[in-house]
Amino acid sequence: MGRKPDPERKAALLDAVVDYLCRMGIGDVSLRPMAKALGVSTYVLIYHFGSREGLLAEALESVEQRQRCMIEAWAEAKPAASTADLVKRWWRWCGDPEHLPLMRLTIEATALEGTRSGLPGALRARLVSEWVELLANALRAEGRSAAQARAEATLLNASLVGLALDLSATGERRRVQAAARALIRTLRA
Repeated sequence: MGRKPDPERKAALLDAVVDYLCRMGIGDVSLRPMAKALGVSTYVLIYHFGSREGLLAEALESVEQRQRCMIEAWAEAKPAASTADLVKRWWRWCGDPEHLPLMRLTIEATALEGTRSGLPGALRARLVSEWVELLANALRAEGRSAAQARAEATLLNASLVGLALDLSATGERRRVQAAARALIRTLRA
């Protein structure tokens, strides 16, 4: 009978995997170099995550879950905060050079074909749809109809992803921040 997985060890390993993926990307990631960089064996990665695809899926779900929890905590701390207030705070967090690699990772995961990333289409679609749903719920709470909220949430999500991609690709912080402020003003109107 084998050892039972240690949840604390797996959580620490998952954090290290996310850091590695933020540096290296997911397109050509291979378990052997990752394991070497993390100071573990490929067996350890397989033991905890099952496969390369399982590891990538858990890492991305972890990144998304942390961001959702953070936003939900902000909303709970300031119940009167508008969607625009939360988007503004999230954009400030996202645009921080320390956090931008997490956005790049998510963008890469959703943009790469499944044949290249190894991620199933359902997971890639969920990375987008959960953000759209979160935004749509906030917009509905502000009085928009379900259809209007969903359309605006889709546009808002696509705009934020595009701004993050622009910032990541160009590094033109001043121009991209001005565009983000314009987006938030439009959302407030």
